[in-house]
Amino acid sequence: MKFSKWVLASAITLGLGGTIFTPANAASTDTSFDKVTDEEIGTVYGGWSEDTGYFTNSSLLERSISLLSTPNHSAERQWNEGTTLPYERIVATTTWDGVYHYSRARYENLFGNVEADSKRVYGTGKTKATSGWHSGGGSYAGKSYYGVD
Repeated sequence: MKFSKWVLASAITLGLGGTIFTPANAASTDTSFDKVTDEEIGTVYGGWSEDTGYFTNSSLLERSISLLSTPNHSAERQWNEGTTLPYERIVATTTWDGVYHYSRARYENLFGNVEADSKRVYGTGKTKATSGWHSGGGSYAGKSYYGVD
């Protein structure tokens, strides 16, 4: 009887330990864009960042059977120099023949805060998203995205 209680207690302890301490329950540190599908951004096929430049999620492009053409994405920073404080904005343009898609331009910081967001601008063939004016610098970086839902 003592042996069966010990086995049962061990099994419960190991079972709970396995559930609590498994790597599947650990926080993910993967920051790649092939898993970005949050409601605010949408499914990201590619984009641009002031910090790292252009990126393309080639695994999504290769897996998609509905794409009719290859997307072309560009982004630029524009300045409003007519004021005492220089403000900047991001303009993102995506050309994707025959595909209903979106472009998006905004400023993000390391903590996930977003400012001057253009929201998703949808269209077929060509889309252009322009962020709001932003003071720039600090912890914020201009970013753009494109994709389909």
